[in-house]
Amino acid sequence: MLLNRQEDSILRLRDVMDITRHSRSQIYALMSQGRFPKQARHGRRGACWSRLAVMRYVSIILAGGEYSATEHPETDA
Repeated sequence: MLLNRQEDSILRLRDVMDITRHSRSQIYALMSQGRFPKQARHGRRGACWSRLAVMRYVSIILAGGEYSATEHPETDA
């Protein structure tokens, strides 16, 4: 699935969990290992992710690959 910057949006944690089918703890564990897109801060306590970064992660995983945040910094929020 190819998306361009104009189609990017912000996803909240619940949205990311719904899309990836990962729990909160799985997302944060993968993120700390560099195997999930990095979050961005939204306000003082909120976290959000780039839709493009999450969709790229899903595409790579579904294709049988392994996501690396260091290989895809341009789409991380």
